[in-house]
Amino acid sequence: MVYNLQFIKKNKGFTLIEGLVALAVFTILVVTFYKIFAGTMEHMQNSKYRRGAVALANERMEQFRNLAYEDVATTANAPVGDIEDDEVVNVNGLIYRIITTVFFVDDPVDGVAPTDTRYEDYKRVSVVVVWGPATNDTVSKTNAMRDVQYESKRITLVSQFVPPGGLEALPTGGVLSVNVLDTGVEPVEPVENAIVSITDNACGTTGHPDCSNSILTGTTDATGNFMYIGAPICTACYEISITKNGIEARETLDPFTGDDGVDPYEEGEYEPTYTHQGVSAGDVTTVTFNTNKLSQLNIISQDPFGGLIPGVKFDISGGLVVGTTVGGSVSSVYNLYAKNKTTDTTDADIDIYSTSDVINGDYANAGIYTLDNIVLPTGFTDYTFWKVDTNDEIDPKHIVVTTDADVKTKMIFIENDYDSAFIRVIETIGSDSVPVRDANVRLESTTLNPKYDVTLVTDEFGYVYFPENTTDGLVNGETYDITVTATDYDETTDTIEIDKLTQKDITITLSP
Repeated sequence: MVYNLQFIKKNKGFTLIEGLVALAVFTILVVTFYKIFAGTMEHMQNSKYRRGAVALANERMEQFRNLAYEDVATTANAPVGDIEDDEVVNVNGLIYRIITTVFFVDDPVDGVAPTDTRYEDYKRVSVVVVWGPATNDTVSKTNAMRDVQYESKRITLVSQFVPPGGLEALPTGGVLSVNVLDTGVEPVEPVENAIVSITDNACGTTGHPDCSNSILTGTTDATGNFMYIGAPICTACYEISITKNGIEARETLDPFTGDDGVDPYEEGEYEPTYTHQGVSAGDVTTVTFNTNKLSQLNIISQDPFGGLIPGVKFDISGGLVVGTTVGGSVSSVYNLYAKNKTTDTTDADIDIYSTSDVINGDYANAGIYTLDNIVLPTGFTDYTFWKVDTNDEIDPKHIVVTTDADVKTKMIFIENDYDSAFIRVIETIGSDSVPVRDANVRLESTTLNPKYDVTLVTDEFGYVYFPENTTDGLVNGETYDITVTATDYDETTDTIEIDKLTQKDITITLSP
């Protein structure tokens, strides 16, 4: 009898590879099932919390409806009352955070303040119930109410409360009107849904909320406006800040009280752009914050040919103008003043941040930044600073950051021991030497083989740098001819003998 041995071998059992494949398939099935099971359990738990939150919000709103109109008021802001604005409760083992806000509304149907002298038309009550991480007291009330990361674990119920008989009483406070505008676009646009936080520094006094609840928040409407109707009367007691993801934060600051000569950036030692606000009875106080979209700024240190110069140290100031100095020569005060910044020791670059937002992290404000105290690392001390390539055409150490931009700027240095020509084209106006940009500078030598003949255009400071690459270098001891031409100017010629880094100014004159 003849047996098929091959058939017998094939059916002896699983091979190692077959076993591993089976294990992998089994693992995938188990992980997939676990994820589905965990997701289902989480959804069921979240649904349970949501049902409880809806019931809790409705219950609270019903309680408020049973109060007298004047008693529908929180401990946090005007109208001032006894309703807790922020509390954590346990309902059948489920933890909830209840945030209640009550604001007066000035309805435009019957006119608005100051034309409408009875501007406390009705009250808008909002009950926000959150569960999960936002119940932790480390999460601010504002973030719990508005941050998108808690959106799936939050419900909001809003209702309007009208005074008895619809009769509006004469107001006892004033109106604080806050406008937020994006001035980085043309035409200027209102900023909708910016968070407005108002701290009442007169808290604890008559008519003002208790100091444990001295901060109220709201959001701007489609016109970029938020109004605190019925704000308790005071002088410069309201500290205001505005925030929105992707938009520059702005705030009011203490007014100038004196300069101790130590830190000009310390609050109170300069005149701020925006000071704290106050209100008078029956009057409207308006403050308008001009803001821009945030940007990114990256600085890289290199030579004119793109060779990296890592480890360059510098100071930088600039960004958002928050005020001006007082006395002597008036200058701007910025929100960024950083010392000893250093470009990366490998990539020779660094990200510069002057602000941040909660979701997207660190940013740079639009504006002018100034480099100072530049120190080159060991091995590059024989280099000279030239410019940054995104400058303002006024100072080669100024960096321009436009709104809503990703700015990558080069900090350019030229080597002193490298055979090169650094030529500046200028014209004389009175006693001043003024740089001429966009002039054509031709550098040539007919004695070399191959012949050198290159034309470059002057930059915003009137400079050109030869050679334009490391392949076609200049020759030490060689004399080159220079020809300068520019629109509306006479052609001018000169020569330059190269000895390492060789600098030369060439003055041109306007054509008759």
